[in-house]
Order: sequence, then C-alpha cells, then structure tokens
Amino acid sequence: MAPDNPAARLSDSPVVAVMNGKGGVGKSTLCLGLCAYTGQTHGAALLVDCDPQATAFEVTGLLEDPGYEVVHELDPGQLARVKQARGYDLIAVDCPGSLEGHDVLGTVLQHTDFALIPYDHEMTSLAPTIKTARYVEEHGTPYAVVVNNVDPRLGAEHLMAAWKMLDDVGVPHFRTAVGEVVLVQAAGGEPVLVSGPARLDELDAVVAELRACGVARVLLEGALGRLGPAAPGRAEAVVVAAGAALAGQRDDYPRRLRLALDALDLPVTDQKATLEAEHAAGFEAELAGRIGSGLPPLAEVAGAITGPLLELLMGMRAQVTLVAPDATHVLASPQQVARARRAGVAVAVRRALPIVAVTASPFHPDLEFGEAEAFEVLREAVDGRWPVYDVLSGRMCA
Repeated sequence: MAPDNPAARLSDSPVVAVMNGKGGVGKSTLCLGLCAYTGQTHGAALLVDCDPQATAFEVTGLLEDPGYEVVHELDPGQLARVKQARGYDLIAVDCPGSLEGHDVLGTVLQHTDFALIPYDHEMTSLAPTIKTARYVEEHGTPYAVVVNNVDPRLGAEHLMAAWKMLDDVGVPHFRTAVGEVVLVQAAGGEPVLVSGPARLDELDAVVAELRACGVARVLLEGALGRLGPAAPGRAEAVVVAAGAALAGQRDDYPRRLRLALDALDLPVTDQKATLEAEHAAGFEAELAGRIGSGLPPLAEVAGAITGPLLELLMGMRAQVTLVAPDATHVLASPQQVARARRAGVAVAVRRALPIVAVTASPFHPDLEFGEAEAFEVLREAVDGRWPVYDVLSGRMCA
C-alpha cells in the first residue's frame, strides 16, 4: 500500500484522526485539505475514510489526480496494519460523526498520534465538541480543536468568541482558523495552472500573455520578503496587507509595523548620483571601499541594496545616501534600514511604490489582538499616508 519512496520512513507513519461527535462541522473537508496540501508540498499522504457516508472517499474519486491515496475502511481495527505502512508523511483518518454505538473512535484513538477536532462555533456544536475532547482525553491521545468554516464577514469577534468559549471550558485549541472551502471541478477538461511562476521574468511573461488574452485586471500576490510583484511598472497599484502577524511580541507590534511601512515608503530623489554601481549583492566590500574612498554624498545602485552593504557602511561611519530603483530593490530588513538612517546611511529610491491602501487584520498564530486594536495601531503607523481598510469589519479610514 505504501508508495514507492526510496526515502521511506523507518518507523510507522504518523496518524492524525479528524473527529467530532457532531456531523457537518467540516471533518471530511479538513481531511481532504490536509492530504491535498501534503501532496502538493511533495509529501506522501493517505486518507482513510472510516465514515459510512464516505464523503472524502467519493470526493477524491471525482479527482483525476488528487495527489494522495484514499481508502474506505469501515473496520477501524485495520488501522494498526495501515499505520505500519511506511513511507507516508501523513495518514489522515476521517471519523464518523457519532460517539454512540460501537466504539469506532476508541479503536481509532488506539492507533492515533494526534486528534484534530473541528468546531464551527454554532450553538449545536459546542456540547458535542466538548464531549469529543473529553473522550479523547480519557484515551490519553494528544489533541486540539481548530475553529472551522469561519466566515470572515462575521468579523474577528466571532472567531475570538469561539476561542474564549473553548478557553472557558478548558479545551485546548489552535490560535488559527480554517475558512470555508469550496470544491469545484474546472469545466472543459483542460488543466488549470495553480502554481505561479518562480522568477520575475516568468511572471512578466504570464502577465503579458493574460493581457494578450483580453484580461483587464491581473492580481499579483507577494509578501514583505517577496516584493518583486509590487515594483513600479509591473504593478499599477499595490495593496499592503499589514496585519498583526507582523508582531514578534505583543509590545513590539506598533514599532515593527511602522518600520515595515517606512521601508516601503522610502524618499524619492531625482538628484544626480556621484557614484554609480551595477550591483551590490556579492560585491558589498568592493562597493563599500569605493564609497569610503571618496565619501560621495549619493551613490546609485542599479541592482539591489543589501543588508550586508548597510552594515559595512555603518561600521565605516560613512555619511552617504544610497539610491535604488525602488523599494523592491532593497534587500535589507526594515530594522537595518532604520538603523542605517540613524547612523547617516540613508536609502532613497528613484520611483515610489504605487501603494493605494493598507489592510488591517488582528490574526496572529500565537498572540491575541482585538479587531479595533489592530486597526488603530495600523492607522497610527500609516499616519495619513494611505487609506486603511479593515478586512473583517469593512471599516475604512482615509
């Protein structure tokens, strides 16, 4: 049964059982998502559907190449044999939505490494979720609840109320949530591209092809550590998602947020450079030596300005302005850019990023932020430079 994998595990495969005594909370969809993600990230996954309804088994059967294996096994006692199948990075068990009758869940838990309990924060779901959690505890299996089927239109209060409810009854839970998942099948039988280009030149080629096909608007996804899609000339408008996830600790969120935004909003200069360089990455010492020998007031780098270059110039106590094409060409942390500016090494750009709005979100994997709190911290950090939009409540501050 195990896949032909030369790097197969030397021990039993890890088993995650997805269970809740109430039906309709998203157990099957969660199992499908776990296995699909494992397969898409080059892992090997097996979905064991123990539910008589066989939802996960039937949905997988509709997919031409799901990227994982699936079996419909109503005898949970067979899990001992399944668990010994080496080579899987994940075995996910979709359990039936009942705690009554023959002890299916008890048998599953005997062979489970971790139990995942989805909870949709509906009035009829709390009691079965608590009962399931206590049942898993009695069997000594590690577990946690995940809030499932979250509708972002209900705002952060709905999710935080779910977390508080679970905290109040002493049930451990993940400080994250899973939104509603919609499964569709593309029409026409043609393959659908779901993974984007890896290089910026490939991205430009894809955008050009889309434009040639008559696409009027193209949305590009990036990140603070992956700014290439936001470059002027490539993007006509940029929306910055600046949520509470930026926080390392609760108290440092305002400072880290402001530094991150400042690093995107670098001053624009049209002043003529007194020193020009094609590249800095890999040539930091050479470029720092050129700058240090004449201390030019303005040095322009056609490529990227790097963190190591800033560190070298600060160590030399240089007083200089470095100019990049735009903020996507600054490969240094916001903290480095701020320290360099205070030390006399300023960073400027030829073109500003076309930022049109900044969005706020209170979600953080480990810390708790209120919706209003996250919005207010972001509004103060933006300081009137761009409109601020709350993705949960829909509130906007111009």
